[in-house]
Amino acid sequence: SIALGLKGDESGKAEMLKSLIAGGVGNSLYPEVLYELGRTLILTGDNNGAEFYLKELSERFQNSHYYPKALLELGLIGLNKGEENKAIEYYKSILTTNPQSPEAQSAVAGLENIYKDQGRAQEFLAYLDGLGMSQTKTPSERELIVFSSAEKQFLSGNYSGAVSSLTSFLRNYPNGGKSAQAWFYLGDSYLKTSKPELALDAFLEVMKIGEESFTELATLNYARISYQLQNYLQAANAYSTLTRIAKLENNKSEAIIGLMNSYFMDGQYRNAIAEAEKALQSEPSENNRTRIKYISGKSYFLLGERSKALPFLKDIAKNKMTPEGAECAYLIISDHFDKGDFARVEKDVYAFADSGTPQSYWLAKSFILLGDTFAERDNWEQAEATYNSIIESYKPKVKDDIEEQIKMRLSKIQEKKSN
Repeated sequence: SIALGLKGDESGKAEMLKSLIAGGVGNSLYPEVLYELGRTLILTGDNNGAEFYLKELSERFQNSHYYPKALLELGLIGLNKGEENKAIEYYKSILTTNPQSPEAQSAVAGLENIYKDQGRAQEFLAYLDGLGMSQTKTPSERELIVFSSAEKQFLSGNYSGAVSSLTSFLRNYPNGGKSAQAWFYLGDSYLKTSKPELALDAFLEVMKIGEESFTELATLNYARISYQLQNYLQAANAYSTLTRIAKLENNKSEAIIGLMNSYFMDGQYRNAIAEAEKALQSEPSENNRTRIKYISGKSYFLLGERSKALPFLKDIAKNKMTPEGAECAYLIISDHFDKGDFARVEKDVYAFADSGTPQSYWLAKSFILLGDTFAERDNWEQAEATYNSIIESYKPKVKDDIEEQIKMRLSKIQEKKSN
């Protein structure tokens, strides 16, 4: 039967071993026959048959040197069948009964892989310690085992499990060689589980460590999250750092645009204008180019530098279908109103309405300005009619300030009439 196996005839080998068992085998040879038959059946894909013969070996011949070999094969069968807990029992039996056998190290390796896959690396190490086998793993190996276990949870998409495992790793190895990577994985896991504030803290730790391979992406994520949480000053600082350390071109571009947006949202309009000028020189996409012009125009407008603002606003206002274009159209009308050019206000408001823009909020704001021009000329009846027409036609998607502004104006008109 062994010769048949060496020739590659595993089926012939298995049948001959079965016939040998059926004919009767002495105890001195029986364990080897059972073991060879079990291994052969595993090779042919008959795990159930293999398990039957290997279990017989493990139950009847515990003093044989084939006993730990059978347990090792039974552990493999358990893994192949997805029965990890059974495999754990078989591997532990080897370490309990035959710790000095050649199979013991294979059992340790098998247990390590199972526990790592299950995110239970610390439990595995504690088990080794309990057996007095701590010396089998060096401190650096123990650290790597715990990290690899946590990493597997992260890479498999088990982010809640990854959070637990990574937190445990960092608690036990705060200054380890894998700490930057662990903090990065932890930050990403918090992001995936909708905990952005905790993700910020984790990415900040990566930035403090300063390991180049993770710092750039950690800084980018830190900046993005800060911006999303409306902490614009913090986002600006992070984007500013990213402009200096980024190696990837797409991250450099995002850093420039992100810094401009953060300054603008933080009310630092001078800085926003300066960054917009830099951004225009970085060959931005068409969408970013529009954003750059919008921020430049609105920043100048809010700074009271209308002559510098208007060229940008007029350019963006050519497309009134977009929110930015509609807002710029409104700001231009607002500028006419502030200058007392009421005829131009009326002309531009009606042109705005005729454009078919879906941006109803900015259109409503423009009609309020139109009503204000009538009020400025003491044409209260026309002003009131304009305000009422807005209330009747404007249907906000979310609550905004239009209704409040109109009610305030109508209230003042009523006061005028009563006087």
